[in-house]
Amino acid sequence: MKNRARMIGGELPLDWGCAETLAYAALLEDGFSVRLTGQDSARGTFFHRHAVLHDQNSDRTYVPLQHVAERQPRFEVIDSVLSEEAVMGFEYGYSTMGYEIGGGWGARIAQMDADTHGDTIVFVGDGSYLLLNSDIYSSVLTGRKLIIVLCDNGGFAVIDKLQRNTGNPSFNNQIADCNLKVEPFAIDFAAHARSMGARSEVVKTITEFEEAFRRAKASDRTYLIDIKVDPYAWTEDGHAWWEVGTPEVSDRPEVIAASAEINRGRKRQRRGV
Repeated sequence: MKNRARMIGGELPLDWGCAETLAYAALLEDGFSVRLTGQDSARGTFFHRHAVLHDQNSDRTYVPLQHVAERQPRFEVIDSVLSEEAVMGFEYGYSTMGYEIGGGWGARIAQMDADTHGDTIVFVGDGSYLLLNSDIYSSVLTGRKLIIVLCDNGGFAVIDKLQRNTGNPSFNNQIADCNLKVEPFAIDFAAHARSMGARSEVVKTITEFEEAFRRAKASDRTYLIDIKVDPYAWTEDGHAWWEVGTPEVSDRPEVIAASAEINRGRKRQRRGV
């Protein structure tokens, strides 16, 4: 800290950590919010960011960049796990693709301290569930109950929709569209969850889901509700606009039409979003 003060005073050359901190302070002073995420973001191991100061006697913390000016915008620094997916998941609305159940288990551990009787609910797609699901077993073993709502659409339907939005036919995202050597078969997610000690059931209607959710809340352990959903029917309201790279030159009329639609959407973008 003494050396940093000397850098600010011009007695020492600026190092990386100090220069970066000054840049963030300038952004905050100019009215821009700043958020840092990543492994060890607060400390900045290799260049000594020291964005969060710790008092070893009281365990209190102090974040200097949260005190640059009166009524300044928000400054946040979050230490994520060592995973590019985790960082991207935080930045893109917690859509961690594969880490939903593990993230839910971690949230449940934290929630138990403040709200022992509350529920921790995890939403996950069937494709993402297949990437990583073993924390169901861990949640049962440790008594950290989760309610897992799994939407089974026969593969990676959201990615498939993005693919079709570019004017291309479905390819290798839905189980039924893959180049298979055997007949397509459905995965019994409810049975899989039960094999790891959880309770589970399959539902197909809103009424069935409401009844299943009440049973899940009353359950003494992790409970998975497997909802069968249509992979191709999507609501038109409430969509976020995704800019997906689409060729402007193609022999397929569908691709040309999709490219034109992307360009129309790009013109409607708000600056800075």
